[in-house]
Amino acid sequence: MLPIPLWPSIPLSQRSRLPDKPGLYAVRFLGLTWYVGKAREQSIRDRWQGHHRYPQAKRLPWCRIAYCVMHKREIDAAEKRLIGITKRPWTWNNTRVPSQLELWCWDLLGVLVVWGGLVGVGVLVVSLIRG
Repeated sequence: MLPIPLWPSIPLSQRSRLPDKPGLYAVRFLGLTWYVGKAREQSIRDRWQGHHRYPQAKRLPWCRIAYCVMHKREIDAAEKRLIGITKRPWTWNNTRVPSQLELWCWDLLGVLVVWGGLVGVGVLVVSLIRG
């Protein structure tokens, strides 16, 4: 099996184009793997229609779903191995799914950070202009 960064991938917004076969998938953002999952009893495409991590994933700009089609009997062991390999402080495997309120609060915090940075840059520019 190829390493996850070499798997084919599609933008999250095009998840209806995922393969209609069982296998593994990974949520990818900024070149990092955030989540590894499996679709053993259904297709990867069907698994991503209403996936419990979709509300989280859609908040990552340029998020992609990488996938690897494989035989059902290989999926469980391969998923377990990949979760171990990709485990980092930011990964979502083995964590609870945040509530909609928590996700909204993270969105608000992101907006405040961006606006705070823009205001800070504006203040710096004005102070440089005024000399």
